Amino acid sequence: MNKFQIIVLGILAGAIAIALLIFSGVFSGLDSGKKQFEGVSLSMWGISAPSIFEKALDGIERSAGVKIKYFQKPENVYETELIDALASGQGPDIWEMPQGWILKHQAKVLALGFEAFSERRFKDTFIEAGEAYLKEGGMYGLPFYLDPMVLYWNRDLFSNAGISQPPKDWEEFLSDARKLTAIDSSGNILQSGAALGEVDNISNFKEIFSLLILQTGNPIFNRQTGKITLREEKDSLNPAENALGFFIEFSDPAKSSYSWNRAMPEASQAFSEGKLAMYLGFAGEYNKIKEKNPHLDFDAALIPQIKDFSNKTTFAKVRALVVSAGSRNPEAAWFSVFNLAGTANVKEFSTGFFLPPVRRDLLSQKPEDAVLSVFYSSALISKTWLEPDPVQTPEIFTNMVKSVLSGKKRISRAVNDASEQLQALIKSD
Repeated sequence: MNKFQIIVLGILAGAIAIALLIFSGVFSGLDSGKKQFEGVSLSMWGISAPSIFEKALDGIERSAGVKIKYFQKPENVYETELIDALASGQGPDIWEMPQGWILKHQAKVLALGFEAFSERRFKDTFIEAGEAYLKEGGMYGLPFYLDPMVLYWNRDLFSNAGISQPPKDWEEFLSDARKLTAIDSSGNILQSGAALGEVDNISNFKEIFSLLILQTGNPIFNRQTGKITLREEKDSLNPAENALGFFIEFSDPAKSSYSWNRAMPEASQAFSEGKLAMYLGFAGEYNKIKEKNPHLDFDAALIPQIKDFSNKTTFAKVRALVVSAGSRNPEAAWFSVFNLAGTANVKEFSTGFFLPPVRRDLLSQKPEDAVLSVFYSSALISKTWLEPDPVQTPEIFTNMVKSVLSGKKRISRAVNDASEQLQALIKSD
């Protein structure tokens, strides 16, 4: 019997039953009278603010006796410090894993088999984007954080242009961008309708490009075959090539859709300053935009879709709580993960983040807040993909776009090369 099986059976024999009751919201777990892990201490790492977890961690200690010390790490050094700590045997028992790390760092995680928590129950509990953490026969962790991409639009600029509503599909988006872009006689962009076409001043360009492909039904990476799907055709068309062609169109001065160039400020800054009418950003950016410009009259809407396409899709960032493969207390760690990903705690987390919850039971409770209601609707259509490497993938996408913009490569060649480079990064499970 291998270690993985022992862990599964050990959990099934004890604490998992109570953890599942907490997870399902049957009871909060506070003062339950059962302290299965009295005296056990765990460490937990993440990039979230400590205040997000404070109440939940206190509840776990009071109910189960396990004390969890949380360490917040700066996002720019989180991966490096985590890898070093795990390699030296000083890593955390529990840590936040972004979806972009799954393929690269899966060996560092103690997965849990479906004997303990079935695939059916996982899918019934979490939205589709969370399914990135499923693996054959089990799961890597439980999602707790979701940040979907939305469309931010400047209400004043729309009104001035005589446009009453944000675009619902990409054809309307293109049309609105043309009407909302102002260019002087020297060719300078005075006001931009949309920020697409460049990479250095669009921080979300990789996610935007991913979104355009995912909306066609192309997964970018097929988990079953282990293959990158950028070169796959649908109805005699290549979704990735079409997405790239659409993206760069906005930075071509020869096109009527021209609305962005490399001389423009960073896209989020331009939107905050009222110089950009439509910004493709994440729900998590909402409060940052408000803080930068409290007087900006803007709103959020669902991301534009492919016209007459039945399946709605937006891209989302997801993070899950996982247990380290080297944890000395795996049962207590998995018990804690189930507790943290339970209904009550995820509701608390999403409120603290001002984001939609990753759980379906909570998404069924529509908020009265107008902006949050858009975030909730976006959560339900959220998807993501398994990037081979969170550092090299953006570099590959950057080179792909720039090679076309510079005229070095045709779109088909650029997509083909990017596909081969991504495939070379794939490691077997």
